[in-house]
Amino acid sequence: MLGETGFVNFLAHLVLAPQTPASLIGSIAPDMIRGPLPADLDDAVMQAAREHRSIDLFTDTHRGLMRTRDRLREIVHPRLTGVLADVLYDHVLARDWARWRSDLFAPYVSNVEANLIAALHYVPEQMRFVVRRMVDEQWLISYATAHGICARLETMSRRLASRIGKPMSLAISKRDLRSIYEPLAGDFGLLWPELLEHVKQQRVERRGCFADPY
Repeated sequence: MLGETGFVNFLAHLVLAPQTPASLIGSIAPDMIRGPLPADLDDAVMQAAREHRSIDLFTDTHRGLMRTRDRLREIVHPRLTGVLADVLYDHVLARDWARWRSDLFAPYVSNVEANLIAALHYVPEQMRFVVRRMVDEQWLISYATAHGICARLETMSRRLASRIGKPMSLAISKRDLRSIYEPLAGDFGLLWPELLEHVKQQRVERRGCFADPY
C-alpha cells in the first residue's frame, strides 16, 4: 500500500508483532517495500513480514471490516474504503488504547520507535527512509487524535493524487469522523479479539516461533 498512499495501518501490525527490533520492522516491511521482499532478509524479519500478510488475509474478509467498508462508501470512493478503514482502525486502537492494552500509549510508541531505528540495518534503504520519516514526523502518536488522523489522511490524499495523476481523496472531516466513530469502534471491537486469537493460533501452529501477542 505504501506505493499508493505512503500511510497505512502500521500501528496494528506493530502491536501484533513480537516486540523485538527485527520482528517490529518486519511487521511493517510489506507496506514499505515496493515489489517482492528481498530474499536475503533476516529470518525474524521475514517471518514477521509473512505474519503481516496472514493478518491482512484474515482482516480483509472479516465481518467487522466488511461493515466498516460499507459505512465508508458514503465518504470516499469505493476503491479506497479498505485503505481508509485500515487507517481509521489505527485511530480507534490508539484512541481507545486503555480498552485493549494495560500499558500507556505514548511510552509504548517511544519504545517501538527506538526499536525501529535500531533495526534499520535489517532492511533496504528505501524502507529506512520511510521509517525515519515516520519517527521524525511522529506518525504513530498522531493516530490517537482526530486532528492527527485527519491531517495524515490529507497527506495520504496528496501523495495518492500525485502518483495516479488525478484527484482521489482519502480525506475525512472531523465532523464525519465524529459521526461514524462509535459504529467504527464497534466494528473494530468485533475484529480485534478474533484477530488476536488468529495470530496466537498461527504461532502455535508454527510451534511457538514467537510469543503470543501481548
